[in-house]
Amino acid sequence: MAKIISIVNHKGGVGKTTSSVNIAASLSLMGYKVLGVDMDPQAHFSILSSQIRDYGEEVVGNLMLKRRTFDQVVQKSTTYEFLPSSKEMTRLEKEISFSVSPVKALAHAFTKAKVSELYDFVIIDCPPALGTLTLNALNACQYVVSSFTPEPLTWAGFTDMFTTINAVAEYDNPTLKYAGVFFTKYHPNMRNREAHAIADVVRQTEGEQAFTTYIRSDLNLQKMLLQKRSVLEFAPESNAAIDYKNLTDELLEKIN
Repeated sequence: MAKIISIVNHKGGVGKTTSSVNIAASLSLMGYKVLGVDMDPQAHFSILSSQIRDYGEEVVGNLMLKRRTFDQVVQKSTTYEFLPSSKEMTRLEKEISFSVSPVKALAHAFTKAKVSELYDFVIIDCPPALGTLTLNALNACQYVVSSFTPEPLTWAGFTDMFTTINAVAEYDNPTLKYAGVFFTKYHPNMRNREAHAIADVVRQTEGEQAFTTYIRSDLNLQKMLLQKRSVLEFAPESNAAIDYKNLTDELLEKIN
């Protein structure tokens, strides 16, 4: 049975998509069968996973609305398979909001396609918002992980995110568990007192749910857009690749 994990933070620019791609690739390179799901209308996960720039209507939103089958939508990267997104998802989100199952559409699509039987892991990249698409992700997964760049604005809305996660777990998806938070664009030796102070607050607040692995800033992460693949594939000895390998190992420890 697949372990389904959503990468969530309502703020953009905190490494959700970069982390989703590299965690999916890391799991795949370990030998697992992995499905990535791009729930963000910006479609950055899809762009980083393939040479195709725009998937148009062949996206996960139309799978959720039963206008496409799983086989019509699923695509292949160099390491994992994925359900793409496109700018059409902005319009489709509104339609999903008024559908019969507005927050369960993705879960129903997974069940119909027997996703849990086909894959070992599903990594869902969520948009930087707590709207219908993110709610669908939370209702379709068993675990939530949050990427966190230690900045004041990221910390400011962290409580709101947990309110949403707890509400979904209480009323809609009792199998949902919070697996933890990891830091991105961070290093204990960086010269940024404010970042260290915020990181300390998160560690004190989250306790054991704060990952010990952190993702350092690395120029190789910016090259992913040109490479159209994970940093583990084109720069396997880089700091970022090492960090994501370690992060994936720690994630497996937390959910197994």
